[in-house]
Amino acid sequence: MIFWVEVNRNIGMGHLMECLALAEEAEARGAGIYFVITPFEPAQALLRKLGRHYDTAPLDGGVEALEDFAPGKAPGMAVIDHRSVELAQLCQLRQRGWSVAVIDQLGNKPMICDMLFNASLVADFRVYEFPEGLAECRFGPSFALLRSEFAVLNGREKNFPGAPYKIVVTMGGVDRTGATFNVMEALAGLGGHVRKEIITGEGFPHLARLEQVKRQCDDSFSFATGVDDMGERLFAADLAISAGGNTLLECACAGTPAIVLGEDDHENRQGAAFAGEGAVINLRAGASTDVLDMMGNIVSGLLENEAERKRMSRRGRKIVDGRGVSRVCEELLSRDGN
Repeated sequence: MIFWVEVNRNIGMGHLMECLALAEEAEARGAGIYFVITPFEPAQALLRKLGRHYDTAPLDGGVEALEDFAPGKAPGMAVIDHRSVELAQLCQLRQRGWSVAVIDQLGNKPMICDMLFNASLVADFRVYEFPEGLAECRFGPSFALLRSEFAVLNGREKNFPGAPYKIVVTMGGVDRTGATFNVMEALAGLGGHVRKEIITGEGFPHLARLEQVKRQCDDSFSFATGVDDMGERLFAADLAISAGGNTLLECACAGTPAIVLGEDDHENRQGAAFAGEGAVINLRAGASTDVLDMMGNIVSGLLENEAERKRMSRRGRKIVDGRGVSRVCEELLSRDGN
């Protein structure tokens, strides 16, 4: 099974993290796993650290890179988690005998594949055209690709013991807009009874500014980069502040109430969908300084309202149960003959 994954400084490594969770499960069930990714050093460093077999290729060389992994063999399963993949490339893979599974989040495009997975809660993001016949489609958050730890956390009782409170701030692995700093400024006045843990990814592009800000913070702030135990950190928090990507799904699954600050329109719409289900508060526009005027009061209000946080926790856990990897893996392996 070969994963073709898009990573870069603009979108970060969320697609890769999804596929790594899926690859771990597939490997445990006996599948051979390889990766082809777009060139991005933080992602390459992670794959080296994990001991994963991988190659890098730009978009226009992706199909050839996939086939380099299987010379002289019948093509197997290509799992594509790539926002920029072109319809002609999907068609080319099918014509060459590959089974093609696509992981997508945004919809509203033509698709040529055997299987299609889309975990979005937004119905408008699950609209496709199938010019060569309908694929087997699996839609909704029950197919969210979260690491195995989240299924365990979803079933664990979550308590809200009161002060001192803990807030986790994680604005995606890259946070290209620098929203992290706006959030830190907004939380600075909450006092020492609120502990603020700032988590950034390996691809975070504002490291010099972050080091400067760290020196100005009091000891109610702590910092971590590229953590391996995000689930446990979220589960231990009374509240999370995140962007509207994969971390939003992780918060919901762990039962951690969240305030969502999307970087893009699709993240804002995802945040709005979860807010409509009562699982989060959606503020939009994470890069905007306007959030500073409301953030402190909203956070304080939530921390003081344990009943509301418990209600949000229950709603999030009901939406995302953390078992998506197992469901998707079973579907893939039933079709993969290699």
